[in-house]
Amino acid sequence: MKRILYLSVTLFLSSCLSEKNVEPGKPSTFIRYFNGGNNDYAQVAEETSDGGIIILGTSKINLVDTDSSKVKLIKTDAYGNTEFQKVYPATFKSKQNLAANALLQLANGGFIVAGTDISTRKDLFLMEVNSQLDSVKRQKFDFTKDPYNIKEPVEARAIQLNKNGNYLVLASIQSDTYNMLLAEIDKNTWAINWVEKYGAGTSSLGHKLFLDATTPLPNVYWSGTVTRNSTDIRLVKTAQNSLNTIFDLPIGEPGFIEQGHDICQYGLLFVVVGSTNKKGSVVGDQDVLFKILNDKGTELFSKSITEYGNSEYGGGTDTGNAVCATTNGFVVLGSVNSKGQDDYFLMKYDGFGNDAWSAPRIFGNTKRNDAGASLRQLSDGSLLVLGTTVFGGVNTMMLMKANSEGDIE
Repeated sequence: MKRILYLSVTLFLSSCLSEKNVEPGKPSTFIRYFNGGNNDYAQVAEETSDGGIIILGTSKINLVDTDSSKVKLIKTDAYGNTEFQKVYPATFKSKQNLAANALLQLANGGFIVAGTDISTRKDLFLMEVNSQLDSVKRQKFDFTKDPYNIKEPVEARAIQLNKNGNYLVLASIQSDTYNMLLAEIDKNTWAINWVEKYGAGTSSLGHKLFLDATTPLPNVYWSGTVTRNSTDIRLVKTAQNSLNTIFDLPIGEPGFIEQGHDICQYGLLFVVVGSTNKKGSVVGDQDVLFKILNDKGTELFSKSITEYGNSEYGGGTDTGNAVCATTNGFVVLGSVNSKGQDDYFLMKYDGFGNDAWSAPRIFGNTKRNDAGASLRQLSDGSLLVLGTTVFGGVNTMMLMKANSEGDIE
């Protein structure tokens, strides 16, 4: 079996403290933890236009009679040092419960958060904040009324700007009739320009939307998981404001459960990462899976990452959580079961699906559970990893900047 690099939290911290020729608080690579005393669940981290980092999460607290859920935003500098930190609403005593799902950076330095208002039922909401994370505007969208008549809960999943300069918002619908919603919302007035409903079968959706080069309005792609006769990875393509999708494809091997959790665009191709229960000689119950697809949804390559699913690193529930394209391949972030606990898994592949590193980077602590959330390549070529780590029973957001080889220097 290939040698696996295992990095504990202690090694991460000590490596940051021992770097030479680096100013204190300005390491080239680092690991940071963020928690305000409640359960904080990581969603996404992005590089900001000023070279810093924005982190989106959901903070939850168990109250006597109910649970309270708030959106959490953290703005750091390029070295992971906190500049601003806010929760919305500002107090956990508020009866309004909000869950964060997706983030979009604005040209003015602010951000748009797409999420779900779970105060009464699940409703899509948007929130704009400025560069200091002060709330500028927040609006809930009620699709129960005419002409939409969507009586089931609606949960925001992804947000993107289209060529009209408006917001495209993807949401899931908890309905037997439709399970996906795509809407265009006016960037200035936040009025709903149009809403289309698609799909059938039970579904979960990823947090990204992609636009192709079609003019005048590009077609839209997204991915996720669909369960009809079987559970498969889902790839959807649709024209904007269309009554029907161009395609809505289940992609999977018959007889196995294959799930899609994240997607990235690699040239004209897509890479979808998730999990499979296909069994091999050294594999446990579930393994990290990725597929390379063309823009027509044809599967070009599929790989179940089984060589690390043994009694030392795996043998349980392994899954791919996030994927990002790089200049010469793509990197997969996952979680692998290690001696009863989940650790972070990071591995790079070339455009043909071959291993680009000699071994994956497996890091975490065997006494804690770690779950990946998002992965991005920064402008300097390094990798930005966001996840949720459990410390003493409390969920904590973990932010790591690794070099282009996935290492902490």
